[in-house]
Amino acid sequence: MTIYDPRNTSGSHRQGRGSGHDPMHGMHQGLILDAEVAAEVRQIREFQIGLEQQTPHTVMTFFFLAINVIMFVVMIANGVSPSAPRVVPLLQWGANHGLLSLNGDWWRLLTCT
Repeated sequence: MTIYDPRNTSGSHRQGRGSGHDPMHGMHQGLILDAEVAAEVRQIREFQIGLEQQTPHTVMTFFFLAINVIMFVVMIANGVSPSAPRVVPLLQWGANHGLLSLNGDWWRLLTCT
């Protein structure tokens, strides 16, 4: 039985049982892989902890999310189709259009977000 080892750069595969394969070698490799995986998991967790410490609060994210949901509900309540809105109602509610933004409606750059 041939076992594929991606770390084997010689181009040949290791042979499994019955071909002189040392079972302790495989166990040792398994321990090395387990240690490598544990180290990788530890690095990821340390990164997550550092990120949480640097950004402990996500107040603005929830604020902007709430504003978007509220505006979506208000627009639907005022007749804008949720699945196929027309251009004119979107422009009335502040959608961005290059010509309008360049001709004085600069606020559309903010409201379209």
